[in-house]
Amino acid sequence: MIRMRPFRYCLALLAALTAGHFTAIPAGAAPQIFSDYREAIVKAKETKSIIAWILVRDFDKVGDQVKQWVREDLIISDKGIVVAHCRTGDSTAMKLFSGKFGQDTSKTPLLVVTTFDGTVLSSAGGAEQEAYQTAMKEGREKGGLGDGTLAVTTSNKDAKMLREVFGKTESGEITMTETRTWTFSNGALVEAALLRASGDTGTLIKKTGEKFDIKFADLAPTDIAYLTKVLGRSPLVK
Repeated sequence: MIRMRPFRYCLALLAALTAGHFTAIPAGAAPQIFSDYREAIVKAKETKSIIAWILVRDFDKVGDQVKQWVREDLIISDKGIVVAHCRTGDSTAMKLFSGKFGQDTSKTPLLVVTTFDGTVLSSAGGAEQEAYQTAMKEGREKGGLGDGTLAVTTSNKDAKMLREVFGKTESGEITMTETRTWTFSNGALVEAALLRASGDTGTLIKKTGEKFDIKFADLAPTDIAYLTKVLGRSPLVK
C-alpha cells in the first residue's frame, strides 16, 4: 500500500479533478436520493414526483458510475424526480425490476424511470452515459415535467406487486401508507390509509373509497410519531 502525506494527497486529488477523473458537484446541490426505495416511494407520492430506479451489484464500478451520471443529470434539473438506489441482493428489488418493470436483472446496472405508482416511463442499461441521459430525458417528457403536470396511468399488470410495494385501496387509489388504525386525541379510531399529505393536514381514505381531511395535530402521539417516520419530517409543520 502506498502511503501519501496529506499535502501530497491533496495534490493528487487536485490533479485527478483537473484530469477529469472526478466530477465536481456544486455546493448545496442535494438531489433527493434514497438508499431505501420505500422512502423514495413515500417522497414521490407526497410530491407527485417520478422515480429514477437504479439497480446495481455491490462493488460494481460501472454501477457506481451510473449513480454518478444520474446525480449529475439531477443537478442540472432535479425538479419532480426522486432517486431510489437498489441492490441485486434485495429480493424485493429484483422482483420489482424483473416482474413489474420487465427488465433482465442479469444485465446490470439498470435504470428505470417510473411514475410514483410504478408505471414505467423509460429505461436504460449498459455502460454508456448517453443511454442514461436519454432515458432520464424521456422519463421527464413522458412524466409531463416540462409543463408541471404528471401523466399517471395505473396498470393492472402485477396487481399484487402494486399492492405490496406501492399501496392501493380497493377503489384503486394509490396511497402513501397501508390501511391501518388511526387513533385521534379524542379517542376515535379510524381504519384508513393516508392518501395525501400537505403541511400539517392530510387526507385519509377508507377501503370503501370514502375520503376525509384531517389535521395531523388531532392524532394521538403514536400516530404523529408514525407519520414523522413515513413523511421524513414533522407532520405538525405547515
